[in-house]
Amino acid sequence: NLDLNYHQFIEKFLQNKLNSKMLSIIIVGYKPEKKKLNKVLKIIGKNIKVIFINNSENYNLKNIKFSKNTVVLNSKNNGNGAGINLGIKNCKTKYALYLDIDVLFKKNFIKNFINFAKKNKDFAILVPNHGNLNSKKKKIEKYEGEASIMLFNLSKLEKIGFFDEKYFLYFEEQDLFFKCKKNNLKTFFIPSINIKHLRASSVSQNIENIPYLRTWHYMWSMFYFYKK
Repeated sequence: NLDLNYHQFIEKFLQNKLNSKMLSIIIVGYKPEKKKLNKVLKIIGKNIKVIFINNSENYNLKNIKFSKNTVVLNSKNNGNGAGINLGIKNCKTKYALYLDIDVLFKKNFIKNFINFAKKNKDFAILVPNHGNLNSKKKKIEKYEGEASIMLFNLSKLEKIGFFDEKYFLYFEEQDLFFKCKKNNLKTFFIPSINIKHLRASSVSQNIENIPYLRTWHYMWSMFYFYKK
């Protein structure tokens, strides 16, 4: 039993060292719903570097349980895509995993996602199954839909740049997928790796006029996307 525990310890230690060099997780928050954010941080654990972009002015982050492996970057609220770009600029790992706060996933999700990436290295972006799509395919190429979680292969995306910061909210990921398509970079949807997206619930519910702001930004972004 002692030998088994020792080997398990060594295996876990080496895996944590590998994760620290391979993956950073980017979270962008504007006055985030604290319970949801704490739940996500708990599932991520303490061994993976988290870059939290705080797009909130004068917002108390006191009750958010960041680990010692978290870097908090305070920023003006220039939009979600701009926040992700800031996180990517501070990444020193091979991959960056962006995730919305209002997502649900199991503890083995990150491990499964990284293992898939190791076996399928020729990609720019991987997107998990957020809609319970049943498919026997291991991956579906040329994904162009919405994405609450994205795994970025940073060396591939550096060639074309990242998010267009004219999008404040909505359509920024579709724009990036389209740019990948034009530049022959591969984006894949992975049916076997499942998450759940609780849409439009990442911001504290105490903030007024959020539904109206979301509607305005959706319409403006849609207009800009199709015009572009």
